[in-house]
Amino acid sequence: MLRVGPLVSGMPPDASPRGPHVVDNIWSEFARSYDTICSQLNCYRRMADKILRDTQGADYVIDAGCGTGLVSAPLVARGTRVVGFDNNPGMLAVALDKQARASPEVRARWTVLEGDVRTFPPGAGPGADAVVLNNVLFYVREPEAVLRESLAHLKPGGRLIYGTCSVLREENEAVVEDFLAREVGIPRGTYVMKNEMSSVAAIEARFPGTTGAPRPLCGGT
Repeated sequence: MLRVGPLVSGMPPDASPRGPHVVDNIWSEFARSYDTICSQLNCYRRMADKILRDTQGADYVIDAGCGTGLVSAPLVARGTRVVGFDNNPGMLAVALDKQARASPEVRARWTVLEGDVRTFPPGAGPGADAVVLNNVLFYVREPEAVLRESLAHLKPGGRLIYGTCSVLREENEAVVEDFLAREVGIPRGTYVMKNEMSSVAAIEARFPGTTGAPRPLCGGT
């Protein structure tokens, strides 16, 4: 079944979705230049490449807070089924336009929805091989709600991958580590994987109890 969002190719840039979960904010002004700027950053490209590696073999990925679809697009091109959603009208309009311009085969694997990362939309069903939170946690006011919702949508042994352009520990890994230390019922074998854009290393952790070696992404080789 073909899943195409409400925006069709050729609509003007201001023809953005305006549903109940849509919120205008700083990203609205950034939406049209986001892809151009990010694609020129070596550290962003490394982060995107690592997301592709970390989702290798995944059949179904949720791109929560998908923005312009910059992460979703290469995933669906590779053959992965992706459900992406966002609550910013400008970013969502760009993602929907990309989806509409894609080939029929790619569109059949790519669902783009309006939605809030604190409560995933119904179209983002459970059982995902991976949930990607790319530049999301440092921006939301309720990161624990986002983490809890993300874990609830993973299949047993699935991967939660969070990427960030913030170097502040309290906005990212401290939030995640504190949540994991207190949360009960996390399925054994769940992977929680950090993918940094601006700080010095990526930390991969498997719960319970084992931590992988750091690998530099930006500012290193």
